[in-house]
This record gives sequence, C-alpha cells and structure tokens, in this order.
Amino acid sequence: MPQTTYNIDNDAAVAGQAVDLRRKSGSKQASEQIPAGQMTELHTDGKLRRYRGGKRWGISLYRDAKEPGPWEIDDYVPVCQEGDVWCEFDGESDNVTEAGAPIDLNIHGAATTATKRGKFTDSAPSDATDAQIWGGGASRSASAATADAGLVLVSVNISCDQSDEDEMAPIELAVAAGDYAVPASAKNEQVFELGATAANSTVSLPAVSKNGKKLYFFADGTKNGHTLTFRDVTTNISAATTASKRVAAVALRVAGAWVVTLTVGP
Repeated sequence: MPQTTYNIDNDAAVAGQAVDLRRKSGSKQASEQIPAGQMTELHTDGKLRRYRGGKRWGISLYRDAKEPGPWEIDDYVPVCQEGDVWCEFDGESDNVTEAGAPIDLNIHGAATTATKRGKFTDSAPSDATDAQIWGGGASRSASAATADAGLVLVSVNISCDQSDEDEMAPIELAVAAGDYAVPASAKNEQVFELGATAANSTVSLPAVSKNGKKLYFFADGTKNGHTLTFRDVTTNISAATTASKRVAAVALRVAGAWVVTLTVGP
C-alpha cells in the first residue's frame, strides 16, 4: 500500500544526530546512563560516563534504531570525536543565531546537579560548587528556535584521541587516605598516572585479576612529592621510592600474585 500521510513538521534535529561525522570512535561501555548528544569522559574503570571535567572522549551519538531514552549502563555507546553533531544545550538561546559566527561553548560538569553533566552551555568556565563548567571548544551557530528547544550544533575535534592506539591513554588515579586503589576492572597494559599526594602513599594492586595481566604506572615527581610503595593488596612488594622523583613501574600478575619492577629518576 502506498504511503498516504506525510509529516510536514519533522524535528529539525535530535540530540546526538551527526551532521558531518569525520571520525567516530570505537564504542565503549557506559558506567552510567548517558543521553545522546552529551560530552563523555573516560572514567578510571575504563568505561564512559557523562563529562565531569576529566579526559574528554567524545559526544554520545543518537542511534535511530534504538528505543527512546538514554544509553543504559553497560551499553556500548558510539561517540563522535571529530565532526559536527547536534548536542544538548543549556544556555541562552539569544546568543545562538542561524547565520552568526561560531561562539565559544563550554561544558557542564556539575558535581551536584547530575542532570546538567555533559551538556553544552555559553556560560563562562567556573569551579564554583554546583556550577562546575569546563572549557569545551568552539561551536558552529544554530538557529535560535533550535536553541530554544535545547539543541546546538557543535563542531568537535578531540585531537588527543585521534588514533586507535590512544584507546589505552593514561588514566589518572586519585589518592584517598594515603592509598591509590587500582580498580579490579583495569585492562591489560593499562597506563595509570599517579595523581597528587599529600603524604607518603601506597599503590594497592587488586586482589582479583587474571594471571599474565600487566599494568603500567608513572609519577611525574611534582604531583608526587612523597614516597610511593607498591602493594599486592595490603602486602608491600616494593621499597618506598625517594620523594619527589620521577617513577615508572610495571606490575605483572603471576601465579595469583603481583610482582613489580620500579625505575626511579635521579
């Protein structure tokens, strides 16, 4: 039967719709719900989450065949790292015009208001509580009507993630109570940067891991102004490094236990 009805009032765009997709990264699993059309970041568990100010990974894309709603936990989320994508906009629509010059956009990483994370805004960068906004990059202009509807056309180019090899880019570990806890979900040959210390600290390798897994660590000697000691869960397996030195380490899981090799700068 031929089509007899036509919708003459289609939406101009939907969040996550690509206009010019020059680069699409390989999909990664979500660690939380991620709506389409939002900036994502790579979390320490190797999964994607809505942007909080960490390592930008790309804009979550819309998939036409998907059921309505966000990408769910453990879904494989396709993202755009280079191209033009319609994104969720949380700013002043009067500042976005159809024929105007590109405007600078930033990204919400609101620590308290989770509903704003990953959305684009024309607000100035801020570290204020519940108004955390980080620099995101330039946007192409979009129609005011579309901006009123909560969308803006964003031109994204995340140059730090332009190669497939960069999928294992360093993940920064934060220290808590004097210890860097390495997640059990760490991928083989993952590289970890050891973040800033406030006192002598330990690096605790996970209790559960496959034999043959290899993990890499580095400390820049500035953030890490204290000694570092590697542990197999809670047992020390290295001597304490000298404070304020550059450190590289390789940890290898063998026969159900971790061994570590350290190199300490002069």
